[in-house]
Amino acid sequence: MNQESISPQSFLEAPSPESLKQAKTPDFWRSLAPELHVSPTPFLPAPPRVSISGEQLEHTLDQLRTEGYGQVPPILPKSMTDPLAAAIGKVVDAGFPGPFAVVYDEVWQLFASITPLISAILGPSYNIIPDYWIYHIDGIRERSGWMAHRDDETGQWSLGEDGLPLLLTTWIPLTDATLDTSAMYVLPTNRDPNYPNNLGEWAIPLEALRGIRALPAAAGSVLCWNQYVLHWGSTRSPRAKGPRISLAIYFRSAKAPSYDSQNINLGDPISFEHRLGLAARMMVKYSRWLAFPESVVEFSRSYCQEFFGSLDDFMDKEREALEKKVER
Repeated sequence: MNQESISPQSFLEAPSPESLKQAKTPDFWRSLAPELHVSPTPFLPAPPRVSISGEQLEHTLDQLRTEGYGQVPPILPKSMTDPLAAAIGKVVDAGFPGPFAVVYDEVWQLFASITPLISAILGPSYNIIPDYWIYHIDGIRERSGWMAHRDDETGQWSLGEDGLPLLLTTWIPLTDATLDTSAMYVLPTNRDPNYPNNLGEWAIPLEALRGIRALPAAAGSVLCWNQYVLHWGSTRSPRAKGPRISLAIYFRSAKAPSYDSQNINLGDPISFEHRLGLAARMMVKYSRWLAFPESVVEFSRSYCQEFFGSLDDFMDKEREALEKKVER
């Protein structure tokens, strides 16, 4: 498949050479978004936890068991989503893809704030797998979400005996994700004739089309799904107003096998250098398919070598796994 099959993007402007030079310093990112923070302890002070009713939790757990996904109405306050969305816009305007916004404490504070939901699904012991993405779909630099796919990162069965996921994809819109701006779509597992015995198939059979669910979601909502749900982001309509900004990340139960050496425990210090390295790692991982500015790719490759040491073997495995996905 061609590059556009994964995530049609065209970053038209690269960062200036001076910006790339300064990007290795926290002050550069602070200057882009002075209202946000870059500190060694992004989980401190501990953010307020979201409030979610017992009825909503039970509904979400039941939906995850029976359909493979869950959708929670807005539980994150605009005081948290709006500044972060604005900062991501500034990062993109400076020529850096959205995933670089992971340098800001507020991204990690957001992950910590949904603890009541994530712990209800995965149990009290879980961590973050920083295999993530931050979207800024404006119709110019990004035109749509990703193609229809299953996450299935590990190749190992990642559902518990109770039917709940042990590895959870979490997707959070920071602006309203409407049918025009680009909504998420899923084929529920109980409507998918290829689930669970033919997960390598990503095409949607004709008889399953009526089972597709559109999931428009207001800012501050939380969508989540297991590793096997077929899902995708729609193409932005020319009638849409304003970008669709969202982020996605994995949470892993302690009961699940670890597959990423960069697992992060909530509450742990995460240095600026580490966070910048995580963003660079995502650039290197997807650079073969996504149209990042070449200067950003070279910056990222160099920074990965500098911070993590040799990533050649790791990245070869990552790209090989991704190629197998794309070839399906």
